[in-house]
Amino acid sequence: MAPSLEELMAMSPLLDEHMKLVRLLQVCSSSKAPGPPLPEAILDMFVAAVAADDADALRSLLDKHFPERTKNFPGTYIVSELLPVVSYAARHGKVVILKELFKYESDDSNFRDFAADDALDAGAKDTLLFFLEKGWDMNEIRKNKITFLASALSESKPPDKPDRDMVLWLIRHGADPNARSPDVDDTAMSRAVRYAPPSLICELLDRYGGGVRRGQLLHNALLRRPGDDLLEVMGLLLHRGAPLNTTKYAGDAGSLRHHTTSDLGTPLHVAASMGKAEAVQHLLSQGADTSICSTKGKTALQWAENARRDNVVAILRSPDQYKL
Repeated sequence: MAPSLEELMAMSPLLDEHMKLVRLLQVCSSSKAPGPPLPEAILDMFVAAVAADDADALRSLLDKHFPERTKNFPGTYIVSELLPVVSYAARHGKVVILKELFKYESDDSNFRDFAADDALDAGAKDTLLFFLEKGWDMNEIRKNKITFLASALSESKPPDKPDRDMVLWLIRHGADPNARSPDVDDTAMSRAVRYAPPSLICELLDRYGGGVRRGQLLHNALLRRPGDDLLEVMGLLLHRGAPLNTTKYAGDAGSLRHHTTSDLGTPLHVAASMGKAEAVQHLLSQGADTSICSTKGKTALQWAENARRDNVVAILRSPDQYKL
């Protein structure tokens, strides 16, 4: 039995979010209304066709209700009304159906990104493989300014994140852990050091080409949740040569242009301002330079004082600061 719209939205938080936005636009729009909601009875027929892998039935429904579906406003209903159909097909690897839904070269990339994200959430590799065979570039920078692999390595539903098997599958199919936005130095490795377990980070670095000189890795590692193997991650990054005494985005003109008003410091500055005493001590033991100033001329000690991190201030003022 095909699921209802409510059941579909319960399966996919992304679908729930998108459909709420579609409905809001339909309610708020006036003379430029994007069209009425697709009647539930018609949507049920679409979902039933997808559940049955019946491409002929789907094609007939598309021809009847979305005769000009390659256009932005195809007749009565907007294409976004088909997001539940796309979601169900993507999450269940219904490639025959996806071929019909993504039949035209003019397909909206937003639709594809939505389907890919839903497939990622459901672990549907057949769907992702379909998009790859259709020419999808996983390494392109998406509208949220990160790559698809970075999304896979980002925080999702604790404690099931990230999915090691999926991450390595993506890399084996062409995802680049070092791909970055032209605007800001943020890579998939930036996300890995924030969210992934040390074992996966080691694999990415040692077996799959992850680099430590892109992505501001030490700065990002300091954003790990408390008790989440921070010292171990810092240690493996430093052991592989991650920059220790450089301010964030140093030498990266593109990134600096986007942070002209920010005060950017070294990893020691960040650890000090966050009050992460053990991280501060670890950085000091590895040679962190306390005399380096941030882009606005502040030392790590001054950052700690400004943030009222008394425990770190005591460490940075101590003559034994380098001792663990």
